[in-house]
Amino acid sequence: MHVSWDDAVAYAKWAGKRLPTEAEWEFAARGGLDKATYVWGDDPPDEAHPKANLWTGDFPYRNTVTDGFERTAPVKSYPPNGYGLYDMGGNVWEWCFDWYDRDLHKRRATGEVSVNPTGPSAQSRFTTTIHNPTQPARRFVFV
Repeated sequence: MHVSWDDAVAYAKWAGKRLPTEAEWEFAARGGLDKATYVWGDDPPDEAHPKANLWTGDFPYRNTVTDGFERTAPVKSYPPNGYGLYDMGGNVWEWCFDWYDRDLHKRRATGEVSVNPTGPSAQSRFTTTIHNPTQPARRFVFV
């Protein structure tokens, strides 16, 4: 099934909600962990002991299915994070209200704490690179 960004926004609006910002999603995905590389902690993905449904093989061409799932895994196949949320790392790619740019917050850094920062404008979305989901993002959490 494919859910476009427009589909997700329309559903959220219908439900009286909105999509989370990237910073809100990041906070929820981390489940209370601080500065961990992945949403489950600092241990790298381990095909023998998977902590999330991640692509195994050569992304996006060959999936070796060593995690047991060719596509998405059933909800609650892995333990929840510290906030009781399931599948915040792996399984599906999430839509957020704003765009992601891995260097935006570094460029905006002022030494002050930023409360729920917004992402870049739509115009800068083309400056981001495609992310391989089997590699940690160059920010705070694996997405």
